[in-house]
Amino acid sequence: MTVPISLRALGIPESGIRRIYNRAAGLSDVISFTLGAPDAETPAHVCEAAVQAIRDGFTHYTPNAGL
Repeated sequence: MTVPISLRALGIPESGIRRIYNRAAGLSDVISFTLGAPDAETPAHVCEAAVQAIRDGFTHYTPNAGL
């Protein structure tokens, strides 16, 4: 099934992230971490640390200068 795309939508320029992704996809020595879901379980200590961080109020973005 083909989904029609409007001419207006086709005229939207490609994003910088998409350009970089497409460029990297053509390289043989690049490993892409952009798409997909990990197939490993999150370790219990990582889950516990995440829950504790939520309880401690770390629920917002960090300052753009980092922590």
